[in-house]
Amino acid sequence: MTDERDFTAYVTARWAQLVRCLVAMGAPLGIAHDAVGDALSRCHDEWDDRDEWADLDVHVVRDLFERWDHRRDDWWAAPVPEADAEALEDAGWPALEERLDPLTPEDRRALVVSEVLGMGPDQVRAIAGTETRHQSLELAGQLHEVLDLLPVDPPPLEAMAAASRQRRRRRRTVSIGAVAVLVLVGALVTVLAVRHEEPAEGVPPERFASVRSVPYDNPSPVAWYSGGTLYLPHSQLALRDVRQFAQWRDGAVYLDVRGNLLTVSAKGDRARITTLGSTGTFGVLDEQDDVVWIDPRGPELVVHDLVEGTDRLTIPLNDAATRIVDVDGRTAYLETDVQLLTADLRSGDLHVVPDERMEGEIDRYKGYALAREGPSEFSQIRLYELKTGEPVPLLVDGPEAVSDARFGSDGSVMLLIEPESRAQISEVRRCPPPYQECRTLAIFPTGGARPLLAS
Repeated sequence: MTDERDFTAYVTARWAQLVRCLVAMGAPLGIAHDAVGDALSRCHDEWDDRDEWADLDVHVVRDLFERWDHRRDDWWAAPVPEADAEALEDAGWPALEERLDPLTPEDRRALVVSEVLGMGPDQVRAIAGTETRHQSLELAGQLHEVLDLLPVDPPPLEAMAAASRQRRRRRRTVSIGAVAVLVLVGALVTVLAVRHEEPAEGVPPERFASVRSVPYDNPSPVAWYSGGTLYLPHSQLALRDVRQFAQWRDGAVYLDVRGNLLTVSAKGDRARITTLGSTGTFGVLDEQDDVVWIDPRGPELVVHDLVEGTDRLTIPLNDAATRIVDVDGRTAYLETDVQLLTADLRSGDLHVVPDERMEGEIDRYKGYALAREGPSEFSQIRLYELKTGEPVPLLVDGPEAVSDARFGSDGSVMLLIEPESRAQISEVRRCPPPYQECRTLAIFPTGGARPLLAS
């Protein structure tokens, strides 16, 4: 018989920390409650054997993270209740999330279990495979400040125990008919093996839950993202987790904060293409209906046909840290820490080329380049004429900050303007050649992660 008093004492002591731990890894509040409840309930199944576990906390947290890694895409596909989103917003989570997302999964996990759960170095290494790094520790204060404000419901102790008892009864029932089941399984394996050999052509991509779409006549030739809203040519979409995006037809291809690469239509229908992890990068060739990404697990460059849903070309790479910096026509420009490469997206040929980009360059159009100067948090974006190397003044009145900038298809400089006072209203401006005048095209509410223009 499970020692209910010990189990209750452990759950009561660790419940809130485990919920906040999973939130810090990117889980919505309600999903974190459900995931921790499920993991602890399954821990209840084996509670009588806990003395055989080398470290109770390490065993529980490892199991929690393994279950989260296995099921998080299913959990994320469900819509997040408005109350949960508001709780995260009120606690200041979007600003913290913006600082946590650039961390590698291992560094983020190490920081969370160290700070939220108070684990020692050996426990951190056992769970995360690495130690907490100094740059991660700079986030510790903000991590505690935000997570301590989150409301955490009491642990559903009775429901956990009931689910555990039901699983035990089911296992006993299953054992009685084990022989019959094995016969049936053998038959099913034969059938599934035959099916597995059938071609997988025409299988639709994995579906994600649709998001809310509102008709919108976008005055800007470039789509943008701000405050959990993606502003497309003819619609606004409610998307809370965009890390990078590119326009495709009337919709977009985007990378979310968990590393999923997805398409989203103007109506809000979503489908996952692949999973790239926290370091993957991509680009879109809209005219050819292709998306190009770097899979760091290969590493390899992949050219994928968005209409057919098939990979057209894969190009092996030598460096897993290779990043896509631009796609142009049938050429992808890639960078590593030491060199710039071009990839021919027809032949698959790779060539090392001279890196003639300006320091901090983010976009280029004919004889002009946009560059980001200064630390990322306080950077300024400037326009340069490449022939002379001289800056071209853009009429951006202070006190204002340019959050992002890109060239439009006509050579116009598109700017996202964010007041330094963090006021609630920001704007999109267009500066057409010869860049002597800029006009506001749209205003929009700010909030959450820093706004983005389509890459």
